[in-house]
This record gives sequence, C-alpha cells and structure tokens, in this order.
Amino acid sequence: MGVYAPMDANLYQAARHLESGEMQYSLYFINDCGIMYKLDHLRELTDKFENILGPIPTGAEGDSRTTMISPPVFISAGEHVATKVGIERSKNVFYDFGVYDLRRTNGVDYSVKNYYNIEQFGMHGICWLDYLEEQDKSLAKSLPGADGKSGKQSDYCKY
Repeated sequence: MGVYAPMDANLYQAARHLESGEMQYSLYFINDCGIMYKLDHLRELTDKFENILGPIPTGAEGDSRTTMISPPVFISAGEHVATKVGIERSKNVFYDFGVYDLRRTNGVDYSVKNYYNIEQFGMHGICWLDYLEEQDKSLAKSLPGADGKSGKQSDYCKY
C-alpha cells in the first residue's frame, strides 16, 4: 500500500492526532501556482515524513489542529508519503484526499447549509476528478458513492 504525492509542492502544515485510539496524520501541501492538496487519515508514514512530523505535538482524540512546518519542505510528484492509511483495529482502510484552489473561491453558498469546519479551506475546494485524464475521470465518476447514504451528492463535482 502506498500514498504518493500527486504533484510537486511544499509541505507547509501538518497534524498528528488520535482517532479511535490510533495515530492519524494530516498533511497539507501547496504548489507554486496556489493549488493545495490535503492527505488525511494517513496511519503510517515513510521515514522521511515521520522525521519531519516527529517534533509536532500529538493532538488528543479528534483534535486535528495543525502545526506550521517551517521552513516548508519541498516534495516531488510521485514521492512516497505513507505506507498505511485508515483505522487498523476496525479494518477501515480509507483516507481523505482534498484539492483546493487558493486563488479563488468555488462559488458554493455555505450559508444555507450546516457545514462543519468549512471556514478555512472549504470555499476553495474543487472537484479533483475533473483534473484526471478523460478515461480515468469517466471511470472514477462512474463508481458508486462510498457511504451508501449520500450517494454522489457533491458541492464540487457534477456527475
């Protein structure tokens, strides 16, 4: 299993916290064009990233406040970031991948919906599926919704 950096970028903030009693990592990267991506619910990092995140504090259960990485660390596209994701005890293999265009807002009106933790980056979220090659985009958008409840409801992606 592996999680790899999708593009050249700088690691500029990260969090280390407990979820369901297990260590989880959240990493935030920004490229030179103002595109940010987030890798979250990483459970086991490669040695390089374990060394980078070693000095940051561990948050309590559910406390995923971030710490600035200073100076930011450059990461190349394809670089191996993590070897395991999700929650091992429950065998829940998942992670969160988000992409944000910090140069503009996305036009979603969050005032009419009850969103948790939207204030920092939510207004910049984009549908990263739209940036895949056409064949991959069609395949990804044809997959069923993951949770069995929300289906394919998305503020960012159009199906």
